Amino acid sequence: MILELLIDDGIAIDEISDVLHSHTDTEEFNAAMYIRLLIFKINDIMGVDEPVYNLAEQAFFKQIHDAGSKKFIKYHNAARTVSGGQYVMSVIKKLNSMISDGGDNLEERVAEYISQVRTTDSVLFKVGNNVQLGVSVCKENIAMHDIMYKDFYNGRWHMDCVSMLQCVLSSTEPYILLNSAPMFPYNDGKFFNERKEEFLERSDNVQKNYVHQILNYGINEEEEKLLGGVVVDYMGEREIEGLLFSYLQLANAYDDELAKNSGHMNGRSILINYAGFNEETCCNIIIRNGGTASFNLSQKICDISYYAMRCFGWKTIVDNGIYAVNKDGEKVVRFEMYNGVRDIGNRYYCLQPVMQRWVIKKSEYERIQELCGKYEIKETMSIEVSEAR
Repeated sequence: MILELLIDDGIAIDEISDVLHSHTDTEEFNAAMYIRLLIFKINDIMGVDEPVYNLAEQAFFKQIHDAGSKKFIKYHNAARTVSGGQYVMSVIKKLNSMISDGGDNLEERVAEYISQVRTTDSVLFKVGNNVQLGVSVCKENIAMHDIMYKDFYNGRWHMDCVSMLQCVLSSTEPYILLNSAPMFPYNDGKFFNERKEEFLERSDNVQKNYVHQILNYGINEEEEKLLGGVVVDYMGEREIEGLLFSYLQLANAYDDELAKNSGHMNGRSILINYAGFNEETCCNIIIRNGGTASFNLSQKICDISYYAMRCFGWKTIVDNGIYAVNKDGEKVVRFEMYNGVRDIGNRYYCLQPVMQRWVIKKSEYERIQELCGKYEIKETMSIEVSEAR
């Protein structure tokens, strides 16, 4: 991810290209596919028409059968993390929802192949006496990726490569993970002026107006406008999330509830500009971004819809920040993120209050509203409370 960020910044591209090409025979499927994406990105920047390398055949392919009969034991998981068999089933579910030949026969083959996978270790990071984060590479995860490696090598998913990568790659955004967000510069860094228990006791409209006010702090209303955003804060180990969507009101055919339930899978900047990006048809401009992130809140929680970008002629770039640019390369929408002050009772540093928002130039907002004609751009908000761990 560091290399991706350096490429975005135009730093040492030739040297990075040499490093990437020297590791194209890696036996890790995720790494192999990520290297392909980065090489393609460099070729695009340099204007080079060099074909991206083919994956290398791996010795472990011979140990993987084309069929299996075992199944995973299914159980309910209330936690926010997925690993092992749950990760496998999560990937299969995503593949099946996005690709016609998605996850067929993967579960059985993974269950059969696990015994062939090398031993893995888990590492836990502690702060004081509290376990904060765990880095775990499970056998099931490796088995899944090994089998997908063999299948992709043999031609599976080639026509749906971007959709497959949306399911498999981490949704963590390098710019968000590797750049410390500034502290929220208003209200002494606190998102909430009152106790969160009191906030949750208020009516829906009062809650939504309050979150809307937080998201609008500091915006120059004469020159720009809030397009959408999210506030995430914690009350003990409970997470409060307020997410503001924007969407096109198509008569009565598209309403608040549809807008709040629209999302896409893994809108990482390195993926979302590809023509094969998979997103369910919707009328949203700001949409929920899903996927499996490497670390808590290291992804864009809300994102610009792929269809909106195509409709309005936008493209996502990372240039010392995340932006949407128009066809002339002008930055017309910017992504902002801020950290909030943690409550004294919040013992987990990974439960960091955060605000993310998309801010659009007012002239661009007026242009897209004119482009949409009689279909008005509207807003709606969802406020959800869930277990954070």
